This record gives sequence, structure tokens and C-alpha cells, in this order.
Amino acid sequence: MARSEPARPCSVSPASHIFTADNWNMVATFTVTGESDDDTQDESVAVSHRITRSGADYENVLVSTVRVEVTDTTTPPMQRSAIELPGPPTEMSLSSSASGEVTVSWQPPTTGGDPDRYIVHLRPQHGGKGKTKTPKAKKTAVTYSGLTPGETYRVWVRARNEAGKGERVHATITLPLP
Repeated sequence: MARSEPARPCSVSPASHIFTADNWNMVATFTVTGESDDDTQDESVAVSHRITRSGADYENVLVSTVRVEVTDTTTPPMQRSAIELPGPPTEMSLSSSASGEVTVSWQPPTTGGDPDRYIVHLRPQHGGKGKTKTPKAKKTAVTYSGLTPGETYRVWVRARNEAGKGERVHATITLPLP
């Protein structure tokens, strides 16, 4: 008997086997075939057997000497689509205002995996504390305010997903004086 957990169709070939006085000590092979496995989850098949003996030919054969071995001949399931690092964002642009604001905009990467968030970092070119924002993937622009007019800022943007952080794209901008 073969049964898969969770319950899914499977078959056993041959469906049964009778050992005789001539073949009782020979290896018998059974093939258990499950339904198509198209994911990366481990599934299992439980194989059980029932041993009975009858007749004078089997009086000296101990049931405990019958051995069942299970050999898995399938290759491990392939990853349906391994998550790739996202590529670099494209078409990054910076705009500024005399009131001390910088707007950073970009387009999603054209290579690699899909991002779930972006990381946008702005800091003064000559040192000082930076500011980081992490908008969700649907948002492709952020605005920083409270910046110093006349100061030059370095900005980078990168995409991220479950696989990690993608390549950064860099730019600089100098805010106009009022």
C-alpha cells in the first residue's frame, strides 16, 4: 500500500507481490510514483507492508528477517524561480528648491528580481549626518526637506527584496541659494 501525505494521488507498481518458495530470498522492487511535484516543498510517501507466511516452505523463515528499504531516486525539487537580487534603479533624477528641499525620483530596475522596497540615502557631500528613507516598491520618489541652501548633497538609491540589496545608483545636487 502507498499513501502520500497530504493525501495526493500516487501509484505502486507492481500493486502486489507474492513470494514463493523459489523467490522468497530475492530482492523485489516496487516503484511508488506520486503526482507531479511543481513546488519546493518536501512531500512524503508512507510505504507500509504486510508479511504473512503460510505453508511448510516458510516454517523456517522468520518474519523479522524480511527487510524493507526505501530509496528515493528522484532529484531534489528545483526552485520554481529563485529570487534574484534586484538590479539598479533606472532614470534617477534630482530636483531642488530654494526652500531647502530635494526630490529624488527614479524608475524600477529593468534587470534582476522585483523589488519590495527602495533605500534612498542623502547626506552632505563634506560630511555630516545623512538621512535614509525606505519607500515601498510602488513609490518611486521621495522628498527631503529642511536642507541647507548652497550645500551639495550626495544621494544614492538601491532596490531591495528577499534576496538582498541591489546595486546603488549615485548622484549629487547643490541646493540653490535663496
